[in-house]
Amino acid sequence: MSNALPLHNADFGQRVRELRKLMKLTQEKLAELAGVTSRTVQRIESGEHNVTIESLMLVARALKTDIPALFAPAQQRVKPRPGRPRRDGT
Repeated sequence: MSNALPLHNADFGQRVRELRKLMKLTQEKLAELAGVTSRTVQRIESGEHNVTIESLMLVARALKTDIPALFAPAQQRVKPRPGRPRRDGT
């Protein structure tokens, strides 16, 4: 029996990416801190990877958070593009 969780969820990957970027970590640095491969981090963030419970704990620890925080919705931030403001004022 596998201990992989079926987390083909883009929100989960986006949340991991968001937390990693907030900590100003590269995928490689997060992988090093978590003790997983950088390819594992890439697959988690892209939603391609079934995450094992062990990997989940390692990534959460490396991101200095708890496991439930990894399942919180990612914050959707819209960065304003440089240039002149639009005519509608936004």
